[in-house]
Amino acid sequence: MASRSLDLLRDRLREMALEHQDRCRILGIDLLIYCTLRSEREQAEMYARGRTIEQILRKARQLEALGYPALGSVQREMGPGPKPKRTFAGPGQSLHQHGRAYDCVPLRGGKPVWRTTGADGELWRRVGEIGEGIGLEWAGRWARFREYVHFQWTSGLELSELIDETYGPPAGDHDAGAIVAAGLPLDESAALRSALAAPWTIFLVFTRLPGVDAATFDQTLERVRGFCSSPMYAGRPRVHLITAPQDLDAQLRALIWQGGPVPVVRLSRGTGLDRQRTHSYLLEELADNLDIHAAFFPPEEL
Repeated sequence: MASRSLDLLRDRLREMALEHQDRCRILGIDLLIYCTLRSEREQAEMYARGRTIEQILRKARQLEALGYPALGSVQREMGPGPKPKRTFAGPGQSLHQHGRAYDCVPLRGGKPVWRTTGADGELWRRVGEIGEGIGLEWAGRWARFREYVHFQWTSGLELSELIDETYGPPAGDHDAGAIVAAGLPLDESAALRSALAAPWTIFLVFTRLPGVDAATFDQTLERVRGFCSSPMYAGRPRVHLITAPQDLDAQLRALIWQGGPVPVVRLSRGTGLDRQRTHSYLLEELADNLDIHAAFFPPEEL
């Protein structure tokens, strides 16, 4: 059972949680914090609710391909749970495993207020705004999978950095190619966001668009991967494969694919969505190592 102890939160978040309760109390709102640290097993069980065995195994393979076999193993042990779906986060992917989130509910007459419409919705709005005023992120604002009870604080770190902080660096060589090899029907938005969060210098996003010859695409991709593994460049450029750019979420689509015919995009230094799309290439422009070198390291960056 998930803990409700504030002592298990990161020091700064514990201070923010106490301040959240205090500010609510001053305004006559009794705020109960009922979930702080949640174990990997509890998260895996929550993810399994409303999902099929294949969907559960898909999440396990994703975690293993990203370099966290122990987290994948925890997910594999879960069978399908009752509907509805509760979360998109597998074990290790929720901030509850990192001491950086808590769930809470306002009380009225000593009873929790779960409804979020009418007068109850106004109560939740006040609770959310108070938390945001302290510097918390309130999941009641999220456009997708809105969760009124959830507040979190990342201190500006990406999820991949938080996972590394808690569990250590990922095992082995992990990239989108590894995820493809694992046989996943990809959640390509999640995979690309994870790749963008890593502190890589420069990498290419390859997109397999309709009308692109599969053999040509695969041959070019293999040339690029071979180039990246050479002693001269190993550890610097990275390759990320996206098979269906039109299915990416809107932010990522705007970053790497704007509906045009070009299947290869170079992204600049940086991390996250702050990276810039700096150039696009046709496959035939990457015919040999010299062209691939130019794609990763154009003259202005040498």
